[in-house]
Amino acid sequence: MSYIGRVEQKASDIKRFDVTSSTSATHTLSWSPVNEQSCIVTINGVKQHEDAYSVSGTTLTLTSPLVATDKLEVIGIQDVGQTIVPGTGVIVDGMVSDSAAIANSKIAGLATSATTDTTNASNISSGTLATARLGSGTADSTTFLRGDQTWASAGTFAAVAVHLSGDQTMTKNVITKIQFDTEEFDTQGWWDASTNYRFTPTEAGYYYCSLTGFFSGMTQLNGKHLYIYKNGSVLKHTQWYEGYLYDKTYKINHTVYLNGSSDYIEFYGQNGANGTVVLKQDSINAVANSGTFASIFKVE
Repeated sequence: MSYIGRVEQKASDIKRFDVTSSTSATHTLSWSPVNEQSCIVTINGVKQHEDAYSVSGTTLTLTSPLVATDKLEVIGIQDVGQTIVPGTGVIVDGMVSDSAAIANSKIAGLATSATTDTTNASNISSGTLATARLGSGTADSTTFLRGDQTWASAGTFAAVAVHLSGDQTMTKNVITKIQFDTEEFDTQGWWDASTNYRFTPTEAGYYYCSLTGFFSGMTQLNGKHLYIYKNGSVLKHTQWYEGYLYDKTYKINHTVYLNGSSDYIEFYGQNGANGTVVLKQDSINAVANSGTFASIFKVE
């Protein structure tokens, strides 16, 4: 016949313990009963009241010891207050809810890649990928990720533009430092516009240097010179000898490596003619600050 309200008890849910010829009050069971109510204890076929024995772990203790002719039987009903542990290998996929969230810590031996695998772009549908997973090296606001998956310094953007605040007199045949005392911009503050009139970067790299000089007041057909100095010595020099006395603009430029610590750049001019020759602040058409000027910017 069918059962109403519950299923039939399986044999694996019933625990049995038998003792004969014992004179002890304590007996070790093969399971750990939850409490006295989960056990049926009989002596010589007579059921014992629960206050006639106690359980602790696997130990059952009778209030009085047995005599040699007594027969003790203990039946344990496992589903009465007992946690039933599934056997090894009996849980299958269908027993786990599709909405269940199992913590990583509950899965012993789980490989890190099992829950953080992002080797395939399709696995990254939302959220922010940790910077540490993008490449080797130090990632911060001053670095960028290279194509070889390493973080490298992004370098510093550096640019300087300077001009004269007034005309500067050039003594004949004297190489004279051009005193660029007015900054149009100086992104890193590396130009000294008040004392040495020089550019001293604090980051190593290649720098493009450009100098424009507007010579005015020549009375002789003689040379005009422009110089780029590095660390107090001539790096590049250009000169002109022309057969007329008109005012004229000349240029020189060069790319130079600077070590970012002790290297510096200065600009010089030289007049080879008699008379009062000047480097003009303004251009031929009197465009302000467009006569003699210089610029430097970091290439790499």
